[in-house]
Amino acid sequence: MTTVAAFIDTHRFIQNLIKSGFTEQQAETLAYEQVNLLNSNLATSQDIAALGQATDTKLEAANQARAEEMEKFRLAIAAQLEEHRHSTAAQLAAANQARAEEMENFRLAIETQLEEHRQARAEEMEKFRLAIAAQLEEHRQSTAAQLAVANQARAEEMEKFRQSTEAQLAAANQARADEMEKFRQSTEAQLAAANQARADEMEKFRQSTEAQLAAANQARADEMEKFRLATEAKLEENRLATEAKLEASNKARADEMENLRLFIDAKVQAAKFDLAKWMFPAFVAQGAFIVTLVKLL
Repeated sequence: MTTVAAFIDTHRFIQNLIKSGFTEQQAETLAYEQVNLLNSNLATSQDIAALGQATDTKLEAANQARAEEMEKFRLAIAAQLEEHRHSTAAQLAAANQARAEEMENFRLAIETQLEEHRQARAEEMEKFRLAIAAQLEEHRQSTAAQLAVANQARAEEMEKFRQSTEAQLAAANQARADEMEKFRQSTEAQLAAANQARADEMEKFRQSTEAQLAAANQARADEMEKFRLATEAKLEENRLATEAKLEASNKARADEMENLRLFIDAKVQAAKFDLAKWMFPAFVAQGAFIVTLVKLL
């Protein structure tokens, strides 16, 4: 760097330092070092121009070298890419051929397995259908026999109960009639044995007795009517209870038959769903295989 004149008033600078408390020697030394510092760090326009020209030269040389290196690198990369392209094309052709052969073998194997599995499923479904039909027929016959036995037993119970009730009612009516006859005969005997002297009293007693007899007869008639109504109500209640039990039994049998039918339908639907669930991946694989063949073609 060229030396330049320091445009500093050293004398005034030294005087100011002395006024600030520096000694004269310290002030002169500081002024001298300041001038040297300025002269060693300030650059002229010539220095700047020379530095710019040198920098441009270095940059141009560096750019030229970089351009040559980049061209060499580009040519090397192009050669490697061309070589890799040829190698990849050959490998891809071989891989495609191998994949095509594998896909054809896989397709043939899948078709063979599908046919075997379909035949096996068809045989199993036929066996299952025949077994279910046999079970249904056996259960139907058993249920029909049980219902016939139950109905016969219910009918016999109803007949026995009716006969028993009629016998009890006849016996009760006969007992009431016997009591009424005995009471009538007793009253007539008492009236026949009455004293003529007691004629007025007997008349009053007769009238009183007739009134009591009428009341007793009415009471007996009311009791007989109540007993008849109670017996009829009991018979009706027993009949309704028996019919309700028979209806419940028939309903239970019908529910069992319906549950069995629903169970069989659920089993059949489950078997169909299992078959469809197994066949679906095969259909998907076949579709994917066809799509792959189309893409390869």
